[in-house]
Amino acid sequence: MVLHRLGLTTSDAINLLYRQICFHRRLPFPVEIPNEETRKAIAEPIKNARRFKTVDELFRDLNSDDRKQPHPIVSGRRGMKT
Repeated sequence: MVLHRLGLTTSDAINLLYRQICFHRRLPFPVEIPNEETRKAIAEPIKNARRFKTVDELFRDLNSDDRKQPHPIVSGRRGMKT
């Protein structure tokens, strides 16, 4: 959507990125490594997520009223802390 609004293809965007890397001799945006608390917050929903064999099974679970606890991924998200 963003690239389309700018009149760029994906290839155009990658080429621009490479040119900016060459020009600046670094990535043209900040890259931060998450701290321990953020890494745990990211891993928690993945570790505790329910697994489903089919999409139908997933939707049955999401639509059931008798679930004891909210679905960990659907129930909320944590923000990244730096």
